[in-house]
Amino acid sequence: IGTYGHVPDRWPYENDTPLGSHPTPGSYAPGSYTVYDKSEVWADGVDALYEDAIREHWIPATDINWAGLEPLPDDIERALCQVCTTFSQHGLSESKLLGSWEEKIAYGFHDVKDYLATWLFDAGRKVEALRKRSLANGGGMGIQGLGTMYRAWYGALKITELFVAIGVVYKSYEVVTFERLAEVLPNAVDRDLFRRLAHDSARHLEFGTRHLKYYVQHHENSREYLEHFLSRAESALSDELHHSHAEAAALAILLGGGVEKLEAGAAALRQLREDQLRKYLLILDACAVDRLPRVNPGLLNLARTQQPA
Repeated sequence: IGTYGHVPDRWPYENDTPLGSHPTPGSYAPGSYTVYDKSEVWADGVDALYEDAIREHWIPATDINWAGLEPLPDDIERALCQVCTTFSQHGLSESKLLGSWEEKIAYGFHDVKDYLATWLFDAGRKVEALRKRSLANGGGMGIQGLGTMYRAWYGALKITELFVAIGVVYKSYEVVTFERLAEVLPNAVDRDLFRRLAHDSARHLEFGTRHLKYYVQHHENSREYLEHFLSRAESALSDELHHSHAEAAALAILLGGGVEKLEAGAAALRQLREDQLRKYLLILDACAVDRLPRVNPGLLNLARTQQPA
């Protein structure tokens, strides 16, 4: 309402001055903010995403029926624990990076800061829930992932690059993975867990998509910059997927239904990679970014070629 409801294209204050007000002369102390341009952080409807995140909050300790876990074959249990280990590791890096950028966003964009706070809670909840699942049914933590994907995250020099790397490139792959696991896992408790995680990740992807649309429409150098942002994020993701053999093998076992069905699992994994890439490209297309001619060849190869079982 009024000046409080108006978010300028560039925030003029370096301190904690709220929307709709002005700093008091003589008591102006600058803060640690470095992101002052609206086009670098804004997403239309971010306030609604914040409300959704608050309303859809869930608690792993009480909302998951851990007592209902049924014994699984050893190969299925170990594969599931490996997947949980891999994605809990991703969630930990996700929370660290988003948290480090949270304080840099100027105070006037508090709607975005509020939403990012819910994303941080979601990432922490993902770590908690997946680690708990790894230890809850006789399995245990798996092998640590390579983490090469994080190079694009930690190397982001602009906050939009981080949003694109995590909120668009990575999340489009994570959402499809969680949704597929929520369909195929034999245990109802596991299906419920991954359904909840997929719903959270879809909300993060929605923010990433909305921000990308705003960035394309309002940042004067968006096309040139996005070419670099997308290339770095795609390359890091491709490297991670190609060389994380423990994750690939675990997904093939889960998708195929066991070690004895690895050939079917490898085919299902290739289909998963194709579906992930298709979702990613369609999201970019909806943002007026035609990425297919320049998409990372490694991601294309994963979608087209069945990996050895």
